Amino acid sequence: MTRRKQKESRAERNIAWCEKYLRIPEGKHVGKPLKMAEFMKEDFRAIYDNPHGTRRAIISRGRKNAKSFEAAAILLLHLCGREALRNSHLHSAALSRDQAALIFNLATKMVRMNEALNNVIMVRETKKELFCPELGIVYRALSADVGTNFGLSPALIIHDELGQVRGARSPLYEALETATAAQENPLTIIISTQAPRTPISYRSSLMTPRLGMIRIPCCALTRRTPTMIHSPSQPSKRQIRR
Repeated sequence: MTRRKQKESRAERNIAWCEKYLRIPEGKHVGKPLKMAEFMKEDFRAIYDNPHGTRRAIISRGRKNAKSFEAAAILLLHLCGREALRNSHLHSAALSRDQAALIFNLATKMVRMNEALNNVIMVRETKKELFCPELGIVYRALSADVGTNFGLSPALIIHDELGQVRGARSPLYEALETATAAQENPLTIIISTQAPRTPISYRSSLMTPRLGMIRIPCCALTRRTPTMIHSPSQPSKRQIRR
């Protein structure tokens, strides 16, 4: 009897999509097809194969360990890949404009390195936006100095270097997180290098949210201890597939 081929999990399908369409955007291996490192695959399994569903994932590693690259890959998955939801809004957020541009720049380079992605994604450099007209999905990079009156309902938020926030709160973080209330399965990715001390705003992201929001699954992902998290969502039919 022939053994039936085991069905791929959601995370494995996402990993396969990234390895098919994404190329290394910079460094000594620039331009080469992505071969995802095992620790990054473990992060994907934790986020997308968590049976309880993931509302928030915290990825904390040392410098130069592909945190921003991983975030950019997740962004493209939700912009035009297997996690794309029609007419959704995606955001990345950081304290400064330069930091906010990092994920945008990496994603833009990966788009331009692949003809299939370049054909379906419009790059708006001045606005720091990526737009998929076919699905009506918009991604925008935001910084803390742009204000918090967005009037949007993001399906995916990536907070870059949240651990560097100083003070009791981050208005940008709070504005974006409360804006997800209208989404059925929003996903927040927090990436941060180990900070000299843990600011209150970063610690509070691990606790039960205020403003009447319910407790959500939340777990830190590190290179040595990746774990459980994921946010169920239905992929669009007209996305780039394997």
